[in-house]
Amino acid sequence: MDDKKTQMLARERHREILNRVAEVGGVRVASLADELKVTPETIRRDLERLGSEGKLIRIHGGAMPIGNDRRELPLDV
Repeated sequence: MDDKKTQMLARERHREILNRVAEVGGVRVASLADELKVTPETIRRDLERLGSEGKLIRIHGGAMPIGNDRRELPLDV
């Protein structure tokens, strides 16, 4: 697969991830990987990139939309 096709697919995947984050209010790596038919590692890289671009908040195991007041609770809560 050529780089142009790969970049286009990544852009489409990023758009879909951002849509899901906005609709649902948060996403998990495993469910995104299943839905988008890619590996969890690919989703983790996508989320890291989108997070570094300020488009979402990266949390352990997934992501949340920017400005979401919900926070992850500690495991002992």
